Amino acid sequence: MIEMPSVSPQFAASARTATTKDAGPASTPTGLPSKAALLSALAPFARPSNAKGLALSLQEYAIYWGAMALVLFAPWTAVKVLASLVAGFKLTAFYTLGHDAGHQTLVANKRLNWWLAQCFAIPAWQNHRLWILDHHLLHHPKTNGEQHDFYKPYSKAEFDRLSKPAQWFERFVRAPNVIGFGVNFMFTWLLATRLFPTKAVPAHLRRSAWLHCISVLLYQAAFVAMLWSAPAWAPVTPGEAIGLGFFLPLSVFAIVTGASLYLMHTNRRLPWFKGTPAREGIYSPTLCAMHMTLPAPLHKFIHNVFAHSAHHAHAGVPVYHLLDAQLHLDRILGDQGLVEPMTVSGAIATMRACKLYDYEKHQWLDFEGVPTAPPINLTARGAHLSH
Repeated sequence: MIEMPSVSPQFAASARTATTKDAGPASTPTGLPSKAALLSALAPFARPSNAKGLALSLQEYAIYWGAMALVLFAPWTAVKVLASLVAGFKLTAFYTLGHDAGHQTLVANKRLNWWLAQCFAIPAWQNHRLWILDHHLLHHPKTNGEQHDFYKPYSKAEFDRLSKPAQWFERFVRAPNVIGFGVNFMFTWLLATRLFPTKAVPAHLRRSAWLHCISVLLYQAAFVAMLWSAPAWAPVTPGEAIGLGFFLPLSVFAIVTGASLYLMHTNRRLPWFKGTPAREGIYSPTLCAMHMTLPAPLHKFIHNVFAHSAHHAHAGVPVYHLLDAQLHLDRILGDQGLVEPMTVSGAIATMRACKLYDYEKHQWLDFEGVPTAPPINLTARGAHLSH
Protein backbone atom coordinates (compact mmCIF):
# COMPACT_ATOMS: atom_id res chain seq x y z
CA MET A 1 0.00 0.00 0.00
CA ILE A 2 1.33 3.44 -0.92
CA GLU A 3 1.84 5.75 2.02
CA MET A 4 0.57 9.27 1.46
CA PRO A 5 3.28 11.91 1.96
CA SER A 6 2.74 14.64 4.53
CA VAL A 7 2.05 18.28 3.82
CA SER A 8 5.28 20.27 3.75
CA PRO A 9 5.91 22.07 7.08
CA GLN A 10 6.14 25.45 5.29
CA PHE A 11 2.45 25.17 4.37
CA ALA A 12 0.97 23.31 7.32
CA ALA A 13 0.49 26.21 9.73
CA SER A 14 -0.70 28.73 7.14
CA ALA A 15 -3.15 26.18 5.73
CA ARG A 16 -4.67 25.60 9.16
CA THR A 17 -5.03 29.34 9.65
CA ALA A 18 -6.64 29.89 6.25
CA THR A 19 -9.20 27.17 6.85
CA THR A 20 -10.61 29.15 9.74
CA LYS A 21 -10.86 32.46 7.87
CA ASP A 22 -14.25 33.97 7.13
CA ALA A 23 -14.72 33.15 3.45
CA GLY A 24 -18.50 33.19 3.30
CA PRO A 25 -20.66 30.16 4.11
CA ALA A 26 -18.50 27.39 5.51
CA SER A 27 -20.48 24.62 3.85
CA THR A 28 -23.21 23.89 1.34
CA PRO A 29 -26.54 22.28 2.23
CA THR A 30 -24.83 18.93 1.58
CA GLY A 31 -22.42 19.48 4.46
CA LEU A 32 -19.49 19.87 2.07
CA PRO A 33 -17.26 22.96 2.25
CA SER A 34 -18.46 25.77 0.01
CA LYS A 35 -16.38 26.92 -2.94
CA ALA A 36 -15.43 30.05 -0.99
CA ALA A 37 -14.31 27.97 1.97
CA LEU A 38 -12.18 25.72 -0.23
CA LEU A 39 -10.58 28.70 -1.95
CA SER A 40 -9.71 30.13 1.45
CA ALA A 41 -8.38 26.82 2.76
CA LEU A 42 -6.11 26.34 -0.27
CA ALA A 43 -5.07 29.99 -0.60
CA PRO A 44 -1.71 29.45 1.21
CA PHE A 45 -0.70 27.07 -1.60
CA ALA A 46 -1.64 29.52 -4.37
CA ARG A 47 1.75 31.24 -4.36
CA PRO A 48 3.38 31.30 -7.80
CA SER A 49 7.10 31.98 -7.78
CA ASN A 50 9.08 33.49 -10.64
CA ALA A 51 12.20 31.66 -9.48
CA LYS A 52 10.54 28.23 -9.17
CA GLY A 53 8.51 28.58 -12.35
CA LEU A 54 11.46 29.72 -14.46
CA ALA A 55 13.75 27.05 -13.01
CA LEU A 56 11.20 24.37 -13.83
CA SER A 57 10.72 25.77 -17.34
CA LEU A 58 14.45 25.86 -18.06
CA GLN A 59 14.85 22.35 -16.66
CA GLU A 60 12.17 20.88 -18.95
CA TYR A 61 13.39 22.76 -22.02
CA ALA A 62 16.98 21.64 -21.37
CA ILE A 63 15.93 18.00 -21.02
CA TYR A 64 13.76 18.10 -24.14
CA TRP A 65 16.35 19.72 -26.40
CA GLY A 66 19.12 17.62 -24.86
CA ALA A 67 17.10 14.53 -25.80
CA MET A 68 16.62 15.86 -29.32
CA ALA A 69 20.38 16.46 -29.60
CA LEU A 70 20.98 12.82 -28.65
CA VAL A 71 18.46 11.68 -31.27
CA LEU A 72 20.46 13.52 -33.91
CA PHE A 73 24.05 13.13 -32.72
CA ALA A 74 24.30 9.98 -30.57
CA PRO A 75 26.24 7.27 -32.43
CA TRP A 76 24.15 4.40 -31.05
CA THR A 77 20.63 3.59 -32.18
CA ALA A 78 19.56 2.42 -28.72
CA VAL A 79 20.51 5.81 -27.25
CA LYS A 80 18.61 7.59 -30.03
CA VAL A 81 15.46 5.55 -29.26
CA LEU A 82 15.74 6.17 -25.52
CA ALA A 83 16.25 9.88 -26.12
CA SER A 84 13.21 9.93 -28.40
CA LEU A 85 11.07 8.42 -25.64
CA VAL A 86 12.36 11.04 -23.18
CA ALA A 87 11.49 13.80 -25.65
CA GLY A 88 7.94 12.44 -25.84
CA PHE A 89 7.58 12.51 -22.05
CA LYS A 90 8.91 16.06 -22.01
CA LEU A 91 6.25 17.15 -24.52
CA THR A 92 3.75 15.94 -21.93
CA ALA A 93 5.56 18.12 -19.39
CA PHE A 94 5.26 21.03 -21.85
CA TYR A 95 1.49 20.41 -21.93
CA THR A 96 1.40 20.49 -18.12
CA LEU A 97 3.50 23.62 -17.68
CA GLY A 98 1.69 25.38 -20.52
CA HIS A 99 -1.54 24.57 -18.70
CA ASP A 100 -0.17 26.17 -15.53
CA ALA A 101 1.02 29.25 -17.40
CA GLY A 102 -2.41 29.51 -19.02
CA HIS A 103 -3.89 29.63 -15.52
CA GLN A 104 -1.38 32.41 -14.65
CA THR A 105 0.17 30.18 -11.98
CA LEU A 106 3.51 28.95 -13.35
CA VAL A 107 5.22 32.21 -12.35
CA ALA A 108 4.04 35.30 -10.48
CA ASN A 109 4.40 37.72 -13.39
CA LYS A 110 1.30 37.87 -15.60
CA ARG A 111 3.07 38.80 -18.84
CA LEU A 112 5.77 36.20 -18.29
CA ASN A 113 3.08 33.56 -17.82
CA TRP A 114 1.66 34.51 -21.22
CA TRP A 115 5.03 34.09 -22.93
CA LEU A 116 5.74 30.81 -21.15
CA ALA A 117 2.30 29.54 -22.18
CA GLN A 118 3.26 30.14 -25.83
CA CYS A 119 6.69 28.54 -25.38
CA PHE A 120 5.10 25.37 -24.04
CA ALA A 121 1.84 25.28 -26.00
CA ILE A 122 3.31 25.59 -29.49
CA PRO A 123 5.68 22.57 -29.34
CA ALA A 124 2.84 20.57 -27.70
CA TRP A 125 0.44 21.33 -30.58
CA GLN A 126 -1.82 23.55 -28.46
CA ASN A 127 -3.66 26.60 -29.81
CA HIS A 128 -3.49 28.79 -26.71
CA ARG A 129 -6.56 30.84 -27.63
CA LEU A 130 -8.70 27.71 -28.07
CA TRP A 131 -7.25 26.26 -24.88
CA ILE A 132 -8.40 29.31 -22.91
CA LEU A 133 -11.90 29.13 -24.39
CA ASP A 134 -12.34 25.41 -23.82
CA HIS A 135 -10.49 24.98 -20.55
CA HIS A 136 -11.41 28.16 -18.67
CA LEU A 137 -14.97 28.69 -19.88
CA LEU A 138 -16.18 25.08 -20.20
CA HIS A 139 -14.02 22.46 -18.53
CA HIS A 140 -13.54 24.12 -15.15
CA PRO A 141 -17.03 25.47 -14.45
CA LYS A 142 -18.79 22.50 -16.10
CA THR A 143 -16.46 19.58 -15.35
CA ASN A 144 -17.84 16.25 -16.64
CA GLY A 145 -20.78 18.16 -18.06
CA GLU A 146 -22.68 18.15 -21.33
CA GLN A 147 -20.10 20.07 -23.39
CA HIS A 148 -17.53 18.24 -25.50
CA ASP A 149 -14.96 16.96 -23.02
CA PHE A 150 -12.18 14.40 -23.07
CA TYR A 151 -13.53 10.83 -23.02
CA LYS A 152 -17.06 12.06 -22.37
CA PRO A 153 -19.11 8.83 -22.28
CA TYR A 154 -22.07 8.12 -24.54
CA SER A 155 -25.36 6.92 -23.13
CA LYS A 156 -26.58 3.55 -24.43
CA ALA A 157 -29.10 5.27 -26.71
CA GLU A 158 -26.46 7.65 -28.08
CA PHE A 159 -24.05 4.79 -28.73
CA ASP A 160 -26.71 2.75 -30.56
CA ARG A 161 -27.36 5.71 -32.90
CA LEU A 162 -23.69 5.90 -33.95
CA SER A 163 -22.57 4.49 -37.29
CA LYS A 164 -20.79 1.14 -37.17
CA PRO A 165 -17.34 2.72 -37.78
CA ALA A 166 -17.98 5.22 -34.97
CA GLN A 167 -19.01 2.38 -32.65
CA TRP A 168 -15.86 0.43 -33.55
CA PHE A 169 -13.77 3.52 -32.85
CA GLU A 170 -15.41 4.00 -29.43
CA ARG A 171 -14.88 0.33 -28.56
CA PHE A 172 -11.21 0.60 -29.53
CA VAL A 173 -10.37 3.78 -27.59
CA ARG A 174 -12.17 2.49 -24.47
CA ALA A 175 -10.57 -0.97 -24.57
CA PRO A 176 -7.66 -1.64 -22.18
CA ASN A 177 -4.88 -0.60 -24.58
CA VAL A 178 -2.45 2.29 -24.48
CA ILE A 179 -2.67 3.01 -28.22
CA GLY A 180 -6.32 4.00 -27.83
CA PHE A 181 -5.36 6.82 -25.49
CA GLY A 182 -3.12 8.35 -28.14
CA VAL A 183 -5.58 7.88 -31.01
CA ASN A 184 -8.41 9.43 -29.01
CA PHE A 185 -6.23 12.32 -27.86
CA MET A 186 -5.07 13.17 -31.38
CA PHE A 187 -8.33 12.83 -33.29
CA THR A 188 -11.19 13.62 -30.92
CA TRP A 189 -9.39 16.11 -28.72
CA LEU A 190 -6.38 17.88 -30.18
CA LEU A 191 -7.59 18.17 -33.77
CA ALA A 192 -11.22 18.65 -32.74
CA THR A 193 -10.79 21.27 -30.01
CA ARG A 194 -7.22 22.45 -29.54
CA LEU A 195 -5.76 23.36 -32.94
CA PHE A 196 -8.15 24.52 -35.67
CA PRO A 197 -10.73 27.24 -34.91
CA THR A 198 -14.36 26.43 -35.73
CA LYS A 199 -17.57 28.44 -36.01
CA ALA A 200 -18.06 27.86 -32.29
CA VAL A 201 -15.25 30.35 -31.58
CA PRO A 202 -16.75 33.81 -30.87
CA ALA A 203 -16.33 36.09 -33.87
CA HIS A 204 -14.21 38.64 -32.01
CA LEU A 205 -11.70 35.92 -31.06
CA ARG A 206 -11.42 34.09 -34.39
CA ARG A 207 -8.55 36.19 -35.73
CA SER A 208 -6.54 35.55 -32.58
CA ALA A 209 -7.40 31.84 -32.71
CA TRP A 210 -6.22 31.57 -36.30
CA LEU A 211 -2.99 33.44 -35.51
CA HIS A 212 -2.28 30.96 -32.70
CA CYS A 213 -3.09 28.06 -35.04
CA ILE A 214 -0.72 29.41 -37.70
CA SER A 215 2.01 29.81 -35.05
CA VAL A 216 1.69 26.14 -34.12
CA LEU A 217 1.72 24.98 -37.75
CA LEU A 218 4.68 27.18 -38.70
CA TYR A 219 6.72 25.92 -35.75
CA GLN A 220 5.92 22.28 -36.52
CA ALA A 221 6.73 22.78 -40.22
CA ALA A 222 10.07 24.41 -39.35
CA PHE A 223 10.82 21.63 -36.87
CA VAL A 224 10.14 18.89 -39.44
CA ALA A 225 12.23 20.78 -42.04
CA MET A 226 15.13 20.92 -39.55
CA LEU A 227 14.84 17.17 -38.95
CA TRP A 228 14.64 16.47 -42.69
CA SER A 229 17.87 18.39 -43.26
CA ALA A 230 19.63 16.73 -40.32
CA PRO A 231 21.40 13.94 -42.30
CA ALA A 232 23.44 16.67 -44.02
CA TRP A 233 25.00 17.79 -40.73
CA ALA A 234 24.42 15.02 -38.17
CA PRO A 235 25.10 11.26 -37.97
CA VAL A 236 21.48 10.29 -38.52
CA THR A 237 19.45 8.80 -41.39
CA PRO A 238 16.31 10.51 -42.72
CA GLY A 239 14.19 7.73 -41.21
CA GLU A 240 15.81 8.12 -37.80
CA ALA A 241 15.52 11.90 -37.87
CA ILE A 242 11.81 11.96 -38.76
CA GLY A 243 10.80 8.76 -36.98
CA LEU A 244 12.70 9.33 -33.73
CA GLY A 245 12.69 13.12 -33.80
CA PHE A 246 9.03 13.65 -34.70
CA PHE A 247 6.69 10.65 -34.86
CA LEU A 248 7.81 8.65 -31.81
CA PRO A 249 7.88 11.66 -29.43
CA LEU A 250 4.50 12.80 -30.75
CA SER A 251 3.08 9.30 -30.20
CA VAL A 252 4.45 9.08 -26.65
CA PHE A 253 3.09 12.56 -25.92
CA ALA A 254 -0.38 11.67 -27.19
CA ILE A 255 -0.52 8.34 -25.32
CA VAL A 256 0.79 9.62 -21.99
CA THR A 257 -1.25 12.83 -22.05
CA GLY A 258 -4.37 10.98 -23.19
CA ALA A 259 -4.02 8.39 -20.44
CA SER A 260 -3.48 11.09 -17.82
CA LEU A 261 -6.53 13.11 -18.86
CA TYR A 262 -8.66 9.96 -18.95
CA LEU A 263 -7.69 8.83 -15.45
CA MET A 264 -8.23 12.32 -14.02
CA HIS A 265 -11.93 12.33 -14.94
CA THR A 266 -13.01 8.71 -15.45
CA ASN A 267 -13.68 6.29 -12.62
CA ARG A 268 -16.46 3.93 -11.50
CA ARG A 269 -17.16 6.33 -8.61
CA LEU A 270 -17.01 9.50 -10.66
CA PRO A 271 -20.22 10.99 -12.17
CA TRP A 272 -20.97 12.68 -15.48
CA PHE A 273 -23.95 14.94 -16.16
CA LYS A 274 -26.50 15.97 -18.76
CA GLY A 275 -28.37 19.26 -18.68
CA THR A 276 -27.33 22.17 -16.50
CA PRO A 277 -27.24 21.01 -12.88
CA ALA A 278 -26.26 23.45 -10.18
CA ARG A 279 -22.56 22.71 -9.78
CA GLU A 280 -22.40 22.76 -6.00
CA GLY A 281 -22.12 20.22 -3.23
CA ILE A 282 -21.44 16.74 -4.56
CA TYR A 283 -21.90 18.13 -8.11
CA SER A 284 -18.99 20.50 -7.58
CA PRO A 285 -16.21 20.23 -10.19
CA THR A 286 -13.90 19.60 -7.24
CA LEU A 287 -15.60 16.24 -6.73
CA CYS A 288 -15.60 15.36 -10.44
CA ALA A 289 -11.84 14.86 -10.57
CA MET A 290 -9.59 12.19 -9.07
CA HIS A 291 -6.62 12.21 -6.78
CA MET A 292 -4.53 9.26 -7.94
CA THR A 293 -1.89 8.65 -5.27
CA LEU A 294 1.75 7.92 -6.00
CA PRO A 295 4.95 8.05 -3.94
CA ALA A 296 5.97 11.70 -3.55
CA PRO A 297 9.06 11.44 -5.85
CA LEU A 298 6.89 10.10 -8.69
CA HIS A 299 4.32 12.83 -8.11
CA LYS A 300 7.10 15.38 -8.42
CA PHE A 301 8.54 13.74 -11.54
CA ILE A 302 5.20 14.16 -13.37
CA HIS A 303 4.59 17.61 -11.88
CA ASN A 304 1.82 16.42 -9.52
CA VAL A 305 -0.71 16.10 -12.35
CA PHE A 306 -2.70 13.37 -10.57
CA ALA A 307 -3.38 15.67 -7.61
CA HIS A 308 -6.20 16.86 -9.82
CA SER A 309 -9.16 17.55 -7.56
CA ALA A 310 -7.08 20.20 -5.75
CA HIS A 311 -6.53 21.92 -9.09
CA HIS A 312 -10.29 22.04 -9.62
CA ALA A 313 -10.80 23.31 -6.08
CA HIS A 314 -8.31 26.16 -6.58
CA ALA A 315 -6.90 26.69 -10.09
CA GLY A 316 -4.46 29.25 -8.71
CA VAL A 317 -2.22 26.63 -7.09
CA PRO A 318 0.97 26.08 -9.16
CA VAL A 319 2.06 22.53 -9.95
CA TYR A 320 5.03 22.71 -7.60
CA HIS A 321 2.66 23.28 -4.62
CA LEU A 322 -0.20 21.12 -5.89
CA LEU A 323 0.54 17.92 -3.96
CA ASP A 324 0.65 19.79 -0.66
CA ALA A 325 -2.65 21.45 -1.55
CA GLN A 326 -4.15 18.09 -2.51
CA LEU A 327 -3.19 16.44 0.78
CA HIS A 328 -4.73 19.33 2.68
CA LEU A 329 -7.90 19.07 0.55
CA ASP A 330 -8.10 15.32 1.18
CA ARG A 331 -8.15 15.97 4.91
CA ILE A 332 -10.91 18.57 4.49
CA LEU A 333 -13.13 16.39 2.27
CA GLY A 334 -12.58 13.09 4.08
CA ASP A 335 -14.70 10.31 2.57
CA GLN A 336 -16.32 12.72 0.11
CA GLY A 337 -13.12 13.00 -1.91
CA LEU A 338 -12.24 10.56 -4.68
CA VAL A 339 -8.80 9.17 -3.82
CA GLU A 340 -7.30 5.96 -5.21
CA PRO A 341 -3.81 4.52 -5.66
CA MET A 342 -2.45 4.88 -9.17
CA THR A 343 -1.84 1.32 -10.38
CA VAL A 344 -1.84 -0.44 -13.73
CA SER A 345 -4.42 -2.95 -12.51
CA GLY A 346 -6.65 -0.13 -11.30
CA ALA A 347 -6.41 1.67 -14.64
CA ILE A 348 -7.30 -1.54 -16.52
CA ALA A 349 -10.27 -2.14 -14.20
CA THR A 350 -11.50 1.39 -14.91
CA MET A 351 -11.20 0.89 -18.68
CA ARG A 352 -13.07 -2.41 -18.49
CA ALA A 353 -15.91 -0.91 -16.48
CA CYS A 354 -16.32 2.60 -17.92
CA LYS A 355 -17.70 2.16 -21.44
CA LEU A 356 -21.11 3.90 -21.47
CA TYR A 357 -22.94 5.92 -18.83
CA ASP A 358 -26.53 5.93 -17.61
CA TYR A 359 -27.08 9.63 -16.92
CA GLU A 360 -30.36 9.04 -15.09
CA LYS A 361 -29.15 6.35 -12.69
CA HIS A 362 -25.56 7.64 -12.60
CA GLN A 363 -24.15 4.23 -13.38
CA TRP A 364 -21.41 2.94 -15.68
CA LEU A 365 -22.35 0.35 -18.31
CA ASP A 366 -20.71 -1.91 -20.86
CA PHE A 367 -21.47 -1.54 -24.57
CA GLU A 368 -24.47 -3.87 -24.26
CA GLY A 369 -25.96 -1.65 -21.55
CA VAL A 370 -25.21 -4.04 -18.69
CA PRO A 371 -24.14 -2.25 -15.46
CA THR A 372 -20.46 -2.67 -14.63
CA ALA A 373 -20.47 -0.79 -11.33
CA PRO A 374 -22.99 0.13 -8.62
CA PRO A 375 -25.00 3.32 -9.18
CA ILE A 376 -23.22 6.41 -7.91
CA ASN A 377 -25.74 7.19 -5.16
CA LEU A 378 -25.37 10.94 -5.07
CA THR A 379 -28.53 11.44 -3.01
CA ALA A 380 -27.18 9.20 -0.26
CA ARG A 381 -24.07 11.36 -0.20
CA GLY A 382 -26.15 14.48 0.45
CA ALA A 383 -26.62 15.70 -3.10
CA HIS A 384 -29.60 17.52 -4.50
CA LEU A 385 -29.87 18.31 -8.20
CA SER A 386 -31.57 21.51 -9.35
CA HIS A 387 -32.11 22.32 -13.03
